[in-house]
Amino acid sequence: TKALRTAAAQKGDPYEYGASGPDSFDCSGLVRYAYKEHGKALPHSAQKQYGKAVKVAASKRKKGDLVFIGNSNKTIYHVGIYAGKGRMWNANTGSYRGRKVVLAPVSEYTDGSPKAYYGRIK
Repeated sequence: TKALRTAAAQKGDPYEYGASGPDSFDCSGLVRYAYKEHGKALPHSAQKQYGKAVKVAASKRKKGDLVFIGNSNKTIYHVGIYAGKGRMWNANTGSYRGRKVVLAPVSEYTDGSPKAYYGRIK
């Protein structure tokens, strides 16, 4: 949950493709930054972060776990940090919430065919 608090502290920071902080982020850059601040090295790619995570069932997810969004587990294109109550901190690319770090419902990213997958960094 330390990484969760670090991600939350970035609220409102701007989205920038390829950025990993400390002043702007893309989705995997935010996750990478939050975990790096607490001694965990992660790659800068949602799909590669998925590969590093221990997979967790949605029913077993905990605050601080990673939320991966993709059409399958081989096509992960977005990642955030689970905050509880169906929400995640993420660097949002959508114009409806602004291009910035936000706390948003996971369901906003899974309407239609995308699915949410969960993982834990040990």
